[in-house]
Amino acid sequence: MNKKNYVFITGAGSGLGKELAIQFAKKNYSVALIGRDSSKLENVRNEYGFENSICISADVSKYDDVERAFNIANEWGGEPYITINCAGEGVFGEVGGFTEKQIKDVLSANLIGTIQVSQRAYSLMKGKKGFIVNVMSTAAKVGRKMESIYCAAKWGANGFTESLKLEAKGTPLRIMSVFPGGMNTEFWSDTCGLNPDTSKFMNPAKVATTIINNILEEDGIYVAELLINRI
Repeated sequence: MNKKNYVFITGAGSGLGKELAIQFAKKNYSVALIGRDSSKLENVRNEYGFENSICISADVSKYDDVERAFNIANEWGGEPYITINCAGEGVFGEVGGFTEKQIKDVLSANLIGTIQVSQRAYSLMKGKKGFIVNVMSTAAKVGRKMESIYCAAKWGANGFTESLKLEAKGTPLRIMSVFPGGMNTEFWSDTCGLNPDTSKFMNPAKVATTIINNILEEDGIYVAELLINRI
């Protein structure tokens, strides 16, 4: 990768986004960590001693925040080579019990944010070699009880990503869909509406390694869709 390129990762303050940022940094990539909580981003950078990284506080559901985040990252690191949408939020429960705020929060984090970051990245990366990676969920593939609005947001993100693949077809830009199953992260908070036993869920560090290995595959192979499940 050219030194004037960088990896742009949303949701980098925790969970899978954090692990992706750490592993790319260990591979000597320049990494822009994006998230709503600046203290979490700084903790990730300080804990692992990133030498070439930048933390940018932004809400990816807000158009102006996305524009600002890319502008700051570009001034710092040149151009995005890999853009990874990893931000997300889960609220679960029975249909009929969701508040207006809960519906908006889930759609904003999982669908609107993915669209806005992807389209901004696409405008910067169009016609160039690189990757836009949209991390969704196995919930983008199947409907699930108690996960209706989460599934709706992820199915929408999947549909957008499939269309984006067609727009990028025939260019050096690669669009990848990633569908991980349940991971043992703080995503499963006490307030999300579900309380699964996460002890047997996947290790996010291992999921991050799998994603990165498929992005950086150099044997003439392009992985357009990656489904990751636990055994």
